[in-house]
Amino acid sequence: CCGVGLTALHKLTARRLLALVVLSGLALRLCYVLYTPVSVRQHDVWFFSGGDFAGFQYERHAEYIEYIAATLRLPCVDPTVTPLSQLYHPPLHHLLAGLWLRLNTTLGISYAAACENIQLLTLFYSSAALLTCLRLLRRAGLSPRALLLPAAILSFHPTFLLLSGSVNNDMLSVALGLYALYAAFRWFDRPSLAAIVPVALAMGGSMAAKLSGGLLAPGIGLLFLWRYYTALRQKKGKAGRIFWQLALFLAVCAPIGLYWPVRNALLFGTPLTYVPSLGVNSGQYVGFYPAFQRLFAVPGESLRRIFVAWQGTDYASSYNEFNPWLALLKTAVFGEFTLFNPELTPGALHTAGLASAKVLFYAQAALVLASLAAMAASLAKKGGFARTPKGLALLAVWAVVLGSTLQFCFLYPQTCTQNFRYAVPTLLCGCCFLGHGAAAAGRRGKAALTFVTALFCAASFLCYALLGLV
Repeated sequence: CCGVGLTALHKLTARRLLALVVLSGLALRLCYVLYTPVSVRQHDVWFFSGGDFAGFQYERHAEYIEYIAATLRLPCVDPTVTPLSQLYHPPLHHLLAGLWLRLNTTLGISYAAACENIQLLTLFYSSAALLTCLRLLRRAGLSPRALLLPAAILSFHPTFLLLSGSVNNDMLSVALGLYALYAAFRWFDRPSLAAIVPVALAMGGSMAAKLSGGLLAPGIGLLFLWRYYTALRQKKGKAGRIFWQLALFLAVCAPIGLYWPVRNALLFGTPLTYVPSLGVNSGQYVGFYPAFQRLFAVPGESLRRIFVAWQGTDYASSYNEFNPWLALLKTAVFGEFTLFNPELTPGALHTAGLASAKVLFYAQAALVLASLAAMAASLAKKGGFARTPKGLALLAVWAVVLGSTLQFCFLYPQTCTQNFRYAVPTLLCGCCFLGHGAAAAGRRGKAALTFVTALFCAASFLCYALLGLV
């Protein structure tokens, strides 16, 4: 409504439209958290005890948080002893959530409401991540006008909506990792000891929330090496200053980021990169499919089904989702969940919700293809963004995170491992190249990208607004 009013008054500048888009995205995050209970659409959280905490049983994220809230101590338990234990995860998110839960109950808030309030933390992390992405894209050379399409996608992308309400450690790790990347861009523009400390703290913090936050290190390291090499060529004593800045980064980042896995290795002999395995009897094991089939086979049922397939559930899927490419596309906008199940959703609501979900899914697929084309064009073009240090850093992040996610899918061949929540930083990289591609496109190209982006945002808003009525 504000946009229409400003347009009518001929006052809708690019900056004002950008502000409206971002505010709309933040409001949608808030609405999602308000209508989503803490027990719904979670990952490895299990259930909060309701205040009668009697110790670990499953050691999922909920109990991890509750233990800290109840004892004000970090757990000292071998994470390999209990199947599916989440105690191998570093404790930063759980520590903050546990202290927040303790504060809420101390202030007299009921235990059930205090558990729901943990979503306020993840909502804050998701909102902060959006603002960080916009600042990073400006550092990547996008003007306010060129920033509109990436900002709209990031503001309305369902991944950030879902993670706003998810009280595991994903969103904090992503938010800190993205800030580390932004801070590295800022340090690259003006290297100093003061500028490298935020990079180290954010990078270490991301790993202290989830060890996979370290996957951004190659991209950040590329910026470090580029600046150090440039300083060496100048031969004016700058290389020594850069060296000590990088040494400070390592001295700050490594202890923060590696404390928990090193501690568990020393106390219990846990492998540094330990992840529990569900095994072949999990009910969602897909390791019996050959690698070629998993990567390139596309079942007709999978194309007709826009939500992730779980065998025997979600209106009788005949198979478990096994193609990681399709699974990543589906989980990026719907998570692992069937949002509009005809058995649970009234007829008209199901029809409208499913229609908006289909538009959302296929609009996303078009944007992914467009971003890949923009990435390739930028690489091929002399002087393209992909050939700049910052462009190469984002390419490194995209390749390493995506490659690691695919490796994870094959090392732990379960349907649940094929989740876009493990590859969220690739979304920022794709949006950045899409923004540069749109800025360089002709009139028809800009119009097409604008139309698909508007369709994506409208479908996302409608889909998740209707979901609140289910």
